[in-house]
Amino acid sequence: MPSFTPIFIPGLLCTELLFAKQRASLPNQGYVADTKRHDSIHEMALAALDLCDGPLVPIGLSMGGYVALEMARLAPQRMGAMALLSTNCRGDSAKSQRQQAIALAKHKGFQGVTRHLMSRLLSEAALQDETIVADVLAMAADIGRIGFVQQQTAILERRA
Repeated sequence: MPSFTPIFIPGLLCTELLFAKQRASLPNQGYVADTKRHDSIHEMALAALDLCDGPLVPIGLSMGGYVALEMARLAPQRMGAMALLSTNCRGDSAKSQRQQAIALAKHKGFQGVTRHLMSRLLSEAALQDETIVADVLAMAADIGRIGFVQQQTAILERRA
């Protein structure tokens, strides 16, 4: 029976913290893809594929799902399975909102963007949980303004 390596792929404004509990429960904790250094989904996917050799299972949230789908396009023979969470395979329907968020991040700073997006990132119940809100803010701070702009650019330019 082949062994598959999980590759966890965070979504917009998320880091490895997003999947920490899931990874801790697995015998093969796999890898977390870096979504902070590239401004294209294609480049993120190539970097994720380079994390290991052999069969893998991409697990992507939102933007991470776009990366997982691109990984499957680039290396279908390596896909053992795939988990796509809160994502889609269609073109971006929020282009003007993303462009506005980029402009806001560039001109007014990054903290305002994070607070502005919080209600889109979390459910009403999660917004009431101080630990979850603190984790989201910590991940967003780690991604930073430049990373946020790169991620939004990657999402805007992704292929459908």
